[in-house]
Amino acid sequence: MFIDQLKKQRYQNQTYQSHQDIDKRLLPIIEALTIRPDIKLSLDSFAEHCGASSRTLNRLFLTTFDQPFRELRQQLVMEKAWQLSQAGVPHTDIALDLGYNSLSAFSHAFNRFKQDKRDTHLA
Repeated sequence: MFIDQLKKQRYQNQTYQSHQDIDKRLLPIIEALTIRPDIKLSLDSFAEHCGASSRTLNRLFLTTFDQPFRELRQQLVMEKAWQLSQAGVPHTDIALDLGYNSLSAFSHAFNRFKQDKRDTHLA
């Protein structure tokens, strides 16, 4: 489901491809990230509901997506920010919608993301 939804979005990226079947304990986390990306989503908040520790869940993200949860969450949040920015949504609204406590923290992360995006397209 997560992979299918990501494929439908404009910003297809090989980073999100699963290299194996997705463990059922990851499904509620993936669903939450897909439906409402938020920088404050943490593995600790899902751990007790999933029946696994946050370390186990992070290992599952590493083996399934070749990156830890935190990096995947950051990328999804920034991709959502990019979409909203391209649609003309003010950055203050984007920052609040994606769970940032301050506009400056969001701006710093978003500018770094845009630079990485530019660097990737130039390579």
